[in-house]
Amino acid sequence: MPEKRRHVRIQRSARVAFDSDGRSIEARATDISSSGMRIVASLNEDQTGLDTLVVRFPDLDGEVQIPARITRHVESGSDRVIGLQFEFEAEAQRALIDSYVRAAKEHDILNSGTGANNRKLPRASCVIASVGTDHRSATIQSLDNVSTDGFLATYGGYLAIGDRMTLKLTLPGEKRTVRAEVSVVYTERNPFHDRASAGLRIERIGEIDRTRLRNFIVQASSGGTLRTVHSWIEQQGLESSFQVSEPETVARYIQLVMATGALLHLMPAHGHELRSGLVTSFDANSWSITLQLSAGRPIDAAETTLFGSFVADAGSFFFSTTVQQLRDATLRCDAPRKLFRSEQRSYGRKILDEGTEFGLMLDGPTAREIPARLVDISRRGFLCEFTADHDMLAKLEGLASVYYRMAESLGLDSHGEIRHLQSSVVSGEADDEALVRIGVEAGIRRSETGLRRMESAEWDSIPVYRFQTGVLGLPGAASTLLRYPDERGRSIAALLNTVGLSRLSGSERPPATVFVLPPAFGKKKEALAPLAAVLMANFAHRGEPLAVVRYDGIDRPGESDNAYAGVDHGYEMLHYRISSGRSDLQATLDYVHSSPLFRADRVVLVTFSMSALDARKVLSDPANKGMVDYWVSAMGLPAAQTALRNTLGGLDVVGNFKMGIPSGVCGLLGHLVDMDRVAQDLIDQRYAYITDARVDMAAIDTPVLWLYGRHDMWVMPSEVEDIMSVAAPAAREIVQIPAGHNLRTSDDALRTFKLITAYTLQQLFGQWFDPVDPDKDEVLELITSERERLDQRRAPDPVQYWHNYLVGRGEPGSGYDFYRNLADFRRFLQRQGELLQVGDGMQVADMGCGTGLYLEQLFQLHGADGHLEARSVEVTAVDLVSEALQSASRKVEAVLSGGSAPEGWSIQYRQADLEPSRLLPLQELIEDPRLPLPHLRGRIEGLTGAICKELQHDPDGVLGRYARGQSEDLAVPAAVEGRALTPEAQQVLHDLHQAARYLSGTLPKHSAPQFSRLTFGALERPLNYSFADASFDRINASLFISYLFNPHYAIVEFYRMLHPGGRVVVSSMRPDSDISVIFTEYVEEATQSYSGGSELRDAREMLNEAAELFELEEEGYFRFFDAPELVAMLTDAGFCNVTVERALGSPPQAVIAAAEKPL
Repeated sequence: MPEKRRHVRIQRSARVAFDSDGRSIEARATDISSSGMRIVASLNEDQTGLDTLVVRFPDLDGEVQIPARITRHVESGSDRVIGLQFEFEAEAQRALIDSYVRAAKEHDILNSGTGANNRKLPRASCVIASVGTDHRSATIQSLDNVSTDGFLATYGGYLAIGDRMTLKLTLPGEKRTVRAEVSVVYTERNPFHDRASAGLRIERIGEIDRTRLRNFIVQASSGGTLRTVHSWIEQQGLESSFQVSEPETVARYIQLVMATGALLHLMPAHGHELRSGLVTSFDANSWSITLQLSAGRPIDAAETTLFGSFVADAGSFFFSTTVQQLRDATLRCDAPRKLFRSEQRSYGRKILDEGTEFGLMLDGPTAREIPARLVDISRRGFLCEFTADHDMLAKLEGLASVYYRMAESLGLDSHGEIRHLQSSVVSGEADDEALVRIGVEAGIRRSETGLRRMESAEWDSIPVYRFQTGVLGLPGAASTLLRYPDERGRSIAALLNTVGLSRLSGSERPPATVFVLPPAFGKKKEALAPLAAVLMANFAHRGEPLAVVRYDGIDRPGESDNAYAGVDHGYEMLHYRISSGRSDLQATLDYVHSSPLFRADRVVLVTFSMSALDARKVLSDPANKGMVDYWVSAMGLPAAQTALRNTLGGLDVVGNFKMGIPSGVCGLLGHLVDMDRVAQDLIDQRYAYITDARVDMAAIDTPVLWLYGRHDMWVMPSEVEDIMSVAAPAAREIVQIPAGHNLRTSDDALRTFKLITAYTLQQLFGQWFDPVDPDKDEVLELITSERERLDQRRAPDPVQYWHNYLVGRGEPGSGYDFYRNLADFRRFLQRQGELLQVGDGMQVADMGCGTGLYLEQLFQLHGADGHLEARSVEVTAVDLVSEALQSASRKVEAVLSGGSAPEGWSIQYRQADLEPSRLLPLQELIEDPRLPLPHLRGRIEGLTGAICKELQHDPDGVLGRYARGQSEDLAVPAAVEGRALTPEAQQVLHDLHQAARYLSGTLPKHSAPQFSRLTFGALERPLNYSFADASFDRINASLFISYLFNPHYAIVEFYRMLHPGGRVVVSSMRPDSDISVIFTEYVEEATQSYSGGSELRDAREMLNEAAELFELEEEGYFRFFDAPELVAMLTDAGFCNVTVERALGSPPQAVIAAAEKPL
C-alpha cells in the first residue's frame, strides 16, 4: 500500500503556465504543498476555467503537466489569488511533487530553525487499525502515522475541519489503551484509492500517554532504519564496492559473526520493533543459519522476511533473509546471499588513470622501489597493489608503515601507515607469488609520547578536602554573568570567576592566566563550578592572577541564544550539530583575547567529553596559532564515530549516513538528537573519523595533556594513544586515571581537577606544585548560588515521572526492570538483602519498592535455593506508583508459587507517597527558637542564599517571630533596624508566616494559605508516615532516599517506625555515578548470553532515562550520597553501629549503609 501522506507546505516562487479556453496564461506560485498550490495571475473575468497546469519548479529539471481544479479565488488588486488542488492522473506525479516538496521543506528546516517546523519529533509510519472514536458521523479506519502532536487518519463517513473527538487506540506491540482528545485540522480526498484522510491534532492527552507516544516514535524511527536499508537497496541499488556476494566471503563473515559472538539486530519486515540475536550455527551445504533470539515479544509466525545488521571488521553490514522455521526463541532461516557493507574508508575513493606515477619503498625513503600500481586514492590515503614473494610477504606482515613516491599534486605526502593488507595467489604464477593489496593512510608520522598510568593506590592517596583554601570572599571570585557575540551576532552567556586581578592605572587591563571551559554534550556552564573552585583556590594560594570563563553553547541547554527556545526539556538539541561547538569556542577565545576585564597573558583550554572535538578543530586552524598556550582534554573523545557507536548500542550512524540510510531521531544521553543531521555534520566538518583526528593533532602546535579514565566506556584508550602519538610541533602527554566518564562533584572529580591544576601549574611555571583543596562549603555554596540564579524548569510531576521511569512501556524488561538483566545489579540487591539480616517472625518493610527487584531477590535469598533461612516473615511493600506495585506483586508471586519459596513468608502492598511533608523544616524552626532563619536554606524550596543573607541579620528576633507565626503584628516587616528588606525577602517572610499559622491552626476560618515564592507541596500531607511507632523489625530503602526533597526526615521516620534493636539498610547511587559502565557492560553481556532476556532497545531506553535522572540530580532535584554523607544522616537520626560499603560494579557505582536503632 502506498504511504499515506500529510500536508507539508513550502513557500516558493515558481513559474506556472496553464491553459484557459485554449490560451496559455503565465502565473506565479507562492505556496506549494503535495496536494495543491496557491498561484497569483492576472486574469479577465472570463478566464476562470482551467484545464491543465504546467509547472516549472525551482531546482526541478523539466516541466510537469498536472490536472488541477480551482478550490477558491480572491481578488488582489489587478491579480487574482487562486487556490488549486491537484487531480493527479498517476501516482508517479504525486510521488514527484511530494518528493520535491519534502526535500524543499527539509532545506527550510535546516536553514530556518523551528520557525519552519514546529513539530518536535518526526512522524512514525505505522498502521493502527484498532481505533475507537466517539464521533457520530465518522469511523476511523486506521491511523497511518503518529507524532507527539497528532495523527494522520484514514476515515469513513464525514469529518469537518474543527470537529473534536476522543480516540482510543493501542500502539503497535502494546496492550494498554492510549486516550487522546483530537481536533480535525484538514481533510483530503485521494482519487486513486477512494478513501479520505484527515490530519488530527492532539488537543488533550495525559502525560503518561504522551510519553508512550514519544517512546514509540523514537523506537520506530530507530528501528525502522533496517527496513529503510532494504527499501533503499531495492530502489537505488548499490555499486559493487558496497556488495559482498562471493559465497566464500559471505561464509567467512557469517563464521566471523559466530566466532566473535557479534550481535545481530533484526527487524521483521512488517514489524516496528527491533530484536536481537546470535548466530548459533551455519550450514554451508543448505546455506542456512540458526539464530537464537533474545527474549521479548515473539516474532509473528506469519512473518517471512527479516532485515538484519551487524558490525564486523570495523564496518556495518546489512542483509535480508527468509524465515524457514520459528520455534520459541530459535529461528532457522536462509543464510544471506549478499551482504551490503558500509564504506570502511573515512572518505570516498577516486579511481586513477592507468600509468599514474607511483613507487613503493619498504625499507626506508632511499630504498629500492618496488613496482606497484596505484589503484585508487581518497582524501586520507590510497590503495595500491603489487606482486610479492614469500620473503616480501613475511616482511610486510611485520611492517606498520611504508614510504612511497607519487605526484605532489595528490597531496598524500611520502610516508604513511598500513591500515590493511590482503594477498592472494596469482593465477599461473609459482605458488610463492602473490598479488598483494595494501591500504595506506598517508602522511602519518609517530613520535614518543609520555604515558602515565595511575594505579588505584596512588590515586586514592591524593587527599580530598584536606588542605582547604577559601576564596569566595575575595573580589571577583563570585560568579559574574558575561555576554559576548559569536560570528553571527548571537549572544553567548558565560560565567566569569576571577582572583588576584588588580586594576592597573589608567585603562590598562590587569594580566591573568585565563582558563576556558567549554560545556560537555548536553551540559550547562554551571556543571563545571567545582573545577572553577579548584582553580581559584590554587591560583589564590600561589598569588597568581586568574580568570575562569565557562559558557553555554548556542542552540544548546543554558542561557545562550537558542533558535528553539521554549521547547520541552530533552528536545533542546533535536536540531543539534556537533560542529556548532566550534564557533562557540572560537567566539569565546576571541572574547578572551579582547576582553575589557583582563589581559590574557596565558590561555589554558580544558575540555570534557565531546568538546574535545571542537578543541582539535579550532586549535588545528592556522588562524588560531598562539591563541591557546595549553590544552587539557579530560575524558575527551578522539573521534565521534566510535563514541557514538558505543553510546548508541552499536548503531553506526556515520556508516549508515554514508550509505544514504537514515538513522532517524535517537535518544543520546537524555537528549533527542537527529542522528542524520549529526552524521552529515560530522563528515562534512571532519569530526567523524580517527583519520581526521590524526591530521588535526599533527597540526596543533599547542602542548596537550590528555586524561582518560580506565573505567570510561565511551572513550577508546587505543584511539587516545593513537592520536597522541602522531608527530606534532609541541609536547604530548597522556595520563590514565582509575575513574569513569562523569566528573563533577565526587571525590574522583576533585582528584581529577587537582591533577589538571598540578599539570597546568607545571606547564606554566616550570615546577610541580601539590595542589590545595577548595573549601568544601564554598564549593557547595558556589554550586547552589549558580543554580538559584537560573530559571529552574518545573519539577517533574512525581507520579508521572516515576511511572515512566519504573514501568516504562509496561513490558517485561522495560523501564526499571531493565536492571534485572545486569548480574552486578542483582548482586547489589542480594547484598542489601544479606545486610538486612532478616530473622524468623520479623516484620519487614521495603520503602520505595518500585517494581519489586529487591523483593524478588530477598524472597529468593530465603528460599530453598538461597543461603538464608528466615521463616514466617511478614513483608510490607510501599511505593507511590500502583503499576509498579502490580509488577512487584507478579515477581513475588512467581517466587512464592515456585519450588523455592521461603517458608511462611507473606506480603502486603501499600500505595503511599513517602515524600516527607515540606512543612517539617518549619515545624523544627517553630519548636526550636534558637534556630536562625537561614537554617531553612536547602530545606524549603524557593528559599535562596541571597534571601537568607538578608534574613540572617535579625538582632531583635522580629523576623524570626514573624516567620514562626508568633508575631502579634500581621503586617510583613518591611525593614530591620532601618534597613529595608527587598520585596523577595518580604514575600518569603509572608509565606513562612502563612505556613506557620497553617501548622498552628491559627489562620482565619475557611482561609487557605497563599504562597507567592516558597513551595510547600501538599499541605494536607501528614507530618509523619502512616505507620505506627515500632511497627517493623527491619526497614530497607534501596536507591530511594536520593529522590526525596528532604531525605533526612525520611531517615528520622525510619528510626521512629523501627523496634528498639531494629535494623535499617539504605543505599544510594554515588555522586558522578558513571552510567557508561552499566550500559556497556550490559551490551557486552547481551552479546554473549540471553539469561536476562532483554533487547538492546531496552538498554538504550535505560541509558536515556538514567541520563535524565542524572540531569535532575545535577539541577538539584535529586541528590546522590557517598559513604560519609549516609553515615552522618543515620547518626544524626539516632542510629548506631553504622557500617557502609561500596557496591554495584567495578568500580562501585553505589553505596550501601546499614545501621541499628539502640535497644
